[in-house]
Amino acid sequence: MAYRAALKAAQRRTVSPWPSDPRDVRILLVLPDDVEMLRAAWRFALEIDVPRSNIAPVVLGEQVSYSPDAFAGAVDIITDRDLNWRRLPTKKVLQAFWNPRPHVAIDFTLPFSAASAYLTGASPAHFRVGLYDKAAEPFFDFLLAPMESFEAALRSLRGYLESIDPPAIAFK
Repeated sequence: MAYRAALKAAQRRTVSPWPSDPRDVRILLVLPDDVEMLRAAWRFALEIDVPRSNIAPVVLGEQVSYSPDAFAGAVDIITDRDLNWRRLPTKKVLQAFWNPRPHVAIDFTLPFSAASAYLTGASPAHFRVGLYDKAAEPFFDFLLAPMESFEAALRSLRGYLESIDPPAIAFK
């Protein structure tokens, strides 16, 4: 039921207009649980050339296991109390993360989670990125294929995002 509800929301979403300056892009970033993946995701986030306030890092769980100083105190946590009976984020939670409307939504969670797919895939983001899983396909515009390492996948993602004209995300 959660998957179907999330999919329905993703199919009905409205997209944010794209800003003219890549440095004005707002990014919703759902972080992974795995500590090594989390560290790599943070390195990726620190390479993004937008004001820190334009990146909204989120963790689904009970705590943030690691955060670099640049994002200390800026990571939002979605706990079980923030999920509805279907185990999807409540409307109040969605409004908090979708206002202001993100332009790019990135979901680095593994394994596939209907809650994170709902948060990113049904978001008003113009461009949505997720990790490859057959169940994730309808929620994202771009899926990261498994590679020899998560770090390699992030390098590939950066290359792809920079190749879009104009770039989807500005990097340092």
